[in-house]
Amino acid sequence: MIKKQKLFILISMMAMVLLLTLPGMAAYEPTQEYEGTTISYYSFPHGPDYNSNLEDVLAKFNELTGIEVEVTMLSWGEGNRSILSAIAAGDAPDVMYTTPSRALPIITFGNDVIEPLDDYIDEELREEVIFNEALENYKFGGTTYALGHYGDPHQFAANLDVLRDSGVEESYIEKMLDPEKEWTWDDWMYMMEKATKDTNDDGKIDQWGLAYPGGVNNASPFLHFYWNTGGKVIDTEGNIGLGGEETMLVMELFEEMMDKGLLVDGVANMTSSESDNSVFESKVAFNYTFPPEVYIARDEAGEELPEVVPVYPPVSPTGERGSFFAWNGVMMSARSENKGAAWELIKYLTVSDEYKEMIAKATGKLTPVTSESDIENLIKEEYRGLLNIGLEASSRGWYLRHEPAHPASGRIVRGYNSAVQNVLSGNMTAEEATNWLKEEAETARDEVE
Repeated sequence: MIKKQKLFILISMMAMVLLLTLPGMAAYEPTQEYEGTTISYYSFPHGPDYNSNLEDVLAKFNELTGIEVEVTMLSWGEGNRSILSAIAAGDAPDVMYTTPSRALPIITFGNDVIEPLDDYIDEELREEVIFNEALENYKFGGTTYALGHYGDPHQFAANLDVLRDSGVEESYIEKMLDPEKEWTWDDWMYMMEKATKDTNDDGKIDQWGLAYPGGVNNASPFLHFYWNTGGKVIDTEGNIGLGGEETMLVMELFEEMMDKGLLVDGVANMTSSESDNSVFESKVAFNYTFPPEVYIARDEAGEELPEVVPVYPPVSPTGERGSFFAWNGVMMSARSENKGAAWELIKYLTVSDEYKEMIAKATGKLTPVTSESDIENLIKEEYRGLLNIGLEASSRGWYLRHEPAHPASGRIVRGYNSAVQNVLSGNMTAEEATNWLKEEAETARDEVE
């Protein structure tokens, strides 16, 4: 079973705010003004616990307000396409779950597509919120279009049993688990090389250094590596960072891992689920992210699990030590005929105790009103380690980025995923992928501008 990990004390201003926050502060004040109203909500999945418990939370919302919520659960890969299609057909949902990379293509899809929220946000709500980033993360051009309601840290995962069994010295493991120490990409390569081997002496490699979902079109996998270098994708003004030194470093890293056989078999077409499960099946020493929900599901099924833990970000060759802590959000259709009821749902998902407790227990993530006491009392330890590492990284001011925020970001995401897949498949060199990606990003930007 996973050993208990020491949790480091949060020392930044964020931590001090948490320490001063009283438990039970979150307070959604329901109204019956919109009783009998039915609204639509397009959401995204976070595993079976989240999906089933969301129904219970929305049933409670209905009990409090009389508002019925009809939920459509989208896929992460095609969800934005579904939202844009609904908008184009004049059938936009009243409320939409979003992320920074998904929000702007919708906001800029046409005139009056997404309702600005600044006039809805009152001082009472601002005082409830602990994490101000949740309010600021969706402010584009000075206008707030969504509220962050789901704080999601991203960190690499290490299977310590695989590393130790492969002969990796304890000093390397200690560096990954202690924010006062530093580990580098060179250390990473060394550990992956030690872990890649034939474990049953049948002449075939059956354990590798890293798992990565090369077959999916998600924004985050590449960004785990790219933002670690301090690289920028594209800003709201259209300035492109892809195609420079940081891009080349990541592509060269993937190329070197491929050349040395350090990436799990089938990596070019691997799904996120396959990648996540491989680290718990001890097929690899590292995964591109730590998936606590996979641990929980396997643990509750009675499996004997290896010691898989989230680790602090390495120091990249640029000297940056980046990670990212994303706030997923909720926004309202400007064409909704039930804006009052839609705003009630947005508030409920942002500040209510019911939603806060549900996502804390089901996913180990934050809402804007999650206090330090909530983290200790509501969140399982397997989740808490990831959360504290994310908060600690933030407290130290390490380079943090969210997903790209530009109308061309959707195509750019597909571009950098294609570039990585071509490197993983051997169809492009690192240099070719870097140059192609720069051209693709510039074309995507020019087409929307």
